[in-house]
Amino acid sequence: MNRLEIYTAMRVPEVWRYNGETRKSYRLIDNEYYSKEASEALPLLQRSDILRFLRASKSVGETTWIQKFCK
Repeated sequence: MNRLEIYTAMRVPEVWRYNGETRKSYRLIDNEYYSKEASEALPLLQRSDILRFLRASKSVGETTWIQKFCK
């Protein structure tokens, strides 16, 4: 199953993929996803902050993770 095809059909403007170590951001342009270094959906968040929060989500409970994210 190609999830990007599903997201394209749904016209999802930005998709993140996280493999447990790295995060990639893709932007939908003319019905095709292109890799982007920074998120256009959350431009104020640094890539390092996003990775830190994604990694933390694996080691703490959901409530704790949300509390850390909101600080």
